[in-house]
Order: sequence, then structure tokens, then C-alpha cells
Amino acid sequence: MIVVENVVVSDEIISTYFACDIDKCNGTCCRCGDSGAGVTVSEVDEFHANFGLIAENMSEKAIKSIEENGNKVWDYDPIGRLVILLQNTSECVFGYYEGSLLYCAIEKSNRDNKITFNKPLSCHLYPIKYQEYKDFDVLSLHKWDICKSAFENGKEKEILVYEFAKDSLIRKFGREWYQKLLLEIEKQKTTNN
Repeated sequence: MIVVENVVVSDEIISTYFACDIDKCNGTCCRCGDSGAGVTVSEVDEFHANFGLIAENMSEKAIKSIEENGNKVWDYDPIGRLVILLQNTSECVFGYYEGSLLYCAIEKSNRDNKITFNKPLSCHLYPIKYQEYKDFDVLSLHKWDICKSAFENGKEKEILVYEFAKDSLIRKFGREWYQKLLLEIEKQKTTNN
């Protein structure tokens, strides 16, 4: 493991290959699981404040799900964590289809420069799982069978998890922290050789 400031980074994040391959998985991560993506109160506030712009990319069915949920885009998972609302008990309410591919309406609105924030950090960091503790944070690798093609794609393209997640890691911890991570990775490589 590597420790950067108060963040513990698992070895798998620096040694495992990963690169999403949506053409093979069709966005399955946005329609599988027993609860929606974890979100913060500030993220939910952003989604609600900019809902009109995000909704331009959403289906009528998804908008109806939100209306039926008291106009809230969020819910609680079985252990009480704040999560994105699901429609049909499995598909993210912000998911929209282009053919058979499921994309994120929040991310599309961001790419189209309609909103300044991106999809939930928990989605943006994936396959990295982020856990906060009192005195430190932990970044670990989540391995999900539906992402098999992403692990294969990463290996083929020689993209490691921390490289794939660069933008989201910078979003969470800052550019300076990411540079420190790169330095620690280089130190570890030198020590191991």
C-alpha cells in the first residue's frame, strides 16, 4: 500500500489494469446493483438546482420516477446511506440510452458545458471505492464481474486504475495530491527493482 497525506491507497490500484469499455458492457454498472450510487448532500443539491438542464437528456420514465418520489433524485439504501434514486428497482434514474448503450445524463450535461459539475464522485472514481474514517481515508479496488471487459481493455491498453481514475482522483483530492501519489508510486517501483 501507499500512503499519501492521510489517504491509504491499496496496491491493487497501482498494479491492476482497468479502462471502461462501454461498447462491450453497454453501461451495465448503471443498471445493476441493489441500490443507487452513493452521493453527498452537496451533490444532491447540485442535481436539484440544475435538474432542468440534466432532464433534457433523461427519459420521460425517469422523470416520472422522480416525480413519484416527491420530486427527489435521491433515496436511502438498506443501511441508510444517501444514494441516487433507481427506477424499476435497478436502473439509475439519470441513465439514458443511445441505442443499447446506457449513459449518464449528468455527465452528458457536463460534457455539453450546460453544468459545471460531473456525475457523482462515487461513479467517477469507479472502480475505486472510497471510504472515510476518523483520521484517514482508504482507496481500494472494487472488482465486479460485469466489468471483466474493462479489466481486459485496461490490460490491452496498459492503463492502470490510478491512471484511468486520474481526473476523479484530482477532483476528490486535488492535483497536488495526485502528483504526490505519482512520486510515491515511482519510489515504490525503485525500491522494488
